[in-house]
Amino acid sequence: MLARLAVISILSTGLAYACECRSPSLQEAQRHADIIFRGSITGFKNTRTGTQVVFAVARVWKGDVARHFEMPAHKETTGCAGFWPDWLKVGNDLIVYAFRVVQTGYYVTDICSRTGFAATFQDLAGLGPGRQPTSK
Repeated sequence: MLARLAVISILSTGLAYACECRSPSLQEAQRHADIIFRGSITGFKNTRTGTQVVFAVARVWKGDVARHFEMPAHKETTGCAGFWPDWLKVGNDLIVYAFRVVQTGYYVTDICSRTGFAATFQDLAGLGPGRQPTSK
């Protein structure tokens, strides 16, 4: 009986770390993101700090984003952080809401932001026309 309780306790503790989130409103997402852009994945780059996803950026709504932009290609598992694995494929066109991690300087996203496929994105009118990415 005691062993059974220990197993239940361990399993329920693991469940407490599962990702649970609600999609923020467009205004909340805009306020919390450091950068917002639309970009197509052109490839992946292995670096000493891990795999980076490489975007060809088409439009920018917030922040300083260059035409070619890289960020960690973290795949979400159970902690909300990162991209859904289906998003990380060459050719995918995404709207990305990301925030800067102060300790590393990298921009990251999570599945609780409004990041998603541009083709099914319903907020383009709310975002407005955006602007061209920077040339740097």
